Amino acid sequence: MRYQPHVDGLRTLAVVPVVLFHLHHAYVPGGYVGVDIFFVISGYLITSILWRDMLAGEYSLLEFYKRRILRILPALTVVLLAVVLLASAVQLAHERAATGQSALAAVLFVSNIFFWQDAGYFSAPAETQPLLHTWSLAVEEQFYILFPPLLYIVARQYQHRVMALIAALSLLSLVFCVVMTLRHQPSAFYLLPFRAWELGIGALLALAVARGPLPSAARRWPGLAGLALILAAFVLLDRTSGFPGWMALLPCVGAALLIGWGDRGVTGLLLASAPMVWIGKLSYSLYLWHWPVIVFWKLQTGPEITPLEASALFVVALGLSWVSTRWVEAPFRANGFRAITPVRVVLSGSGVLVALAAISLLLERDVLALRPVPPAVASLADVADYRAHPDYDRQFRKGTCMIGQSEARFEAYDKATCATPATDRPTVLLIGDSHAAHYWRALQDAFPWVEVIQATASGCRPLREAPGSRYCTDLRRWFFDNWLDETRPAAIVLAARWQEDELDRVQPTLDWLKSKTDRLAVIGPIVEYEGALPQLLARARWQETGFDAAAHHTPGKAALDAQMRHRTAAAGATYLSVLDWLCRPEDAGDCQVLAADGTPMQFDYGHLTLTGAHELVWQMRAELAPVMTGIAVQADISTEADQR
Repeated sequence: MRYQPHVDGLRTLAVVPVVLFHLHHAYVPGGYVGVDIFFVISGYLITSILWRDMLAGEYSLLEFYKRRILRILPALTVVLLAVVLLASAVQLAHERAATGQSALAAVLFVSNIFFWQDAGYFSAPAETQPLLHTWSLAVEEQFYILFPPLLYIVARQYQHRVMALIAALSLLSLVFCVVMTLRHQPSAFYLLPFRAWELGIGALLALAVARGPLPSAARRWPGLAGLALILAAFVLLDRTSGFPGWMALLPCVGAALLIGWGDRGVTGLLLASAPMVWIGKLSYSLYLWHWPVIVFWKLQTGPEITPLEASALFVVALGLSWVSTRWVEAPFRANGFRAITPVRVVLSGSGVLVALAAISLLLERDVLALRPVPPAVASLADVADYRAHPDYDRQFRKGTCMIGQSEARFEAYDKATCATPATDRPTVLLIGDSHAAHYWRALQDAFPWVEVIQATASGCRPLREAPGSRYCTDLRRWFFDNWLDETRPAAIVLAARWQEDELDRVQPTLDWLKSKTDRLAVIGPIVEYEGALPQLLARARWQETGFDAAAHHTPGKAALDAQMRHRTAAAGATYLSVLDWLCRPEDAGDCQVLAADGTPMQFDYGHLTLTGAHELVWQMRAELAPVMTGIAVQADISTEADQR
């Protein structure tokens, strides 16, 4: 296959924004779309190689997998071993377990599925995972496993319709991607069926090129248009964009235009320039190394990276990628290794994967710890594994009264258990997402003379016409349009992880709900942390440094709280500010992180533990009582102070 230097330049245009985005989201707000550019490049190159071999009568799956193993596995092996070593030395037990699990997922080519089940790509918990970035490698590896035999079968059976069939499959994947982005964005982001169209665009371009030279009319303009589309994606998209969806067309179409027509004119001079080609040749290793470097640095210094630190980390990642490319990748791509038979390479590669899987399991089971963790530190950190604790089930009732992403269907909600009003006491409806669910048990325990109905689903704001996954909209619609008409509750309490872009729906929703109940209240946003609070507390104690809560806060919650308060008041409903209780002005922004018994108030970035929820509800009971029961209760200030 003829070397195309502008494609290496395009790799630079893909990887550098990704690195800058990961160093700080503000540097290139849409930099994460560099991964989409890589998908198009991979689809183009892999299809070009496969189609060339088919036309020459040299098609061999073993030979193809041999080339992929020699290209991908050596550098990945070194990075995985480095991550395991660093995790063994500096991570807490819970963090090591998560890293071991993600390393095993990377070895098995299912990282995308692992992180899809675990957390959203843009969430704080995900950003503490040193192997998060391997999700995109898994998507490509799954493509490498499935696409070559599919292409061969299609070419044998429908030789003259290969492009039409791949185009149809790609279009179908794109439609599913757009729909799934609206219904369940993590699935569209992580899973191959909803990303296949991006690789398909590259495949279609490769087949078009194989048929003959691309149209040369206005050859420079398609390249400029492609560059403009990619730059627009970098600037116009950010973490809050509903991605991938149709917006992923910007970088993908842009990449295809640059591959096909970007070797001439201004784009050709830019992409084929020496610096762009040099970094492009390092792009695979740079992608592998940059994220662990960032994560382990943040682990020791905190979530914020200064511009000076960002520059230094970029240089370090670039240096490691040069060493990796020069001394790890290049030798395995030399003629000596290429002469080895495919069977030997595949068997050797399989042996390496088995060894890496074993090492990952040892890390996950905490066998490889190089630095002991004191019991007091370990007990704090263990709270991060709260979902395995019995209190979690008692508090959230996940899979019964809270629909999670693992259930992802309204039918999982147990109406008989969760939505049946009591006949002997007032009914209070608590509706919202998981940030509503973490209050249910504490509210029920604090006010046992009312029946608290729990209507909660992960990521589901209790706002009319708000976006959400299908299970969310079905649950919300059933309660708003059916349950409320059949059951007039004494009170309705809305709680959620409120989003700034949905604030305009707050007052109209409250105005509409006022006719459905006698009392209406909104619980405001809770303080959030850049990482799991128990781990942050444990690490501060392990390093014998004081914990600076404010330094780890997710910004913007105070402003969001003020806006929620204003809109709730405008609707004539009661507003309960969590920040007023957890982060009082006299605390100078340093929020309460431990309950009276020493248990962390929250078990992850923001969800309350059961102990934390009980304590917070107890503190707020004077404000809650008129809502829950219609009767005012005098707050016991001395008890409140003692608990704080």
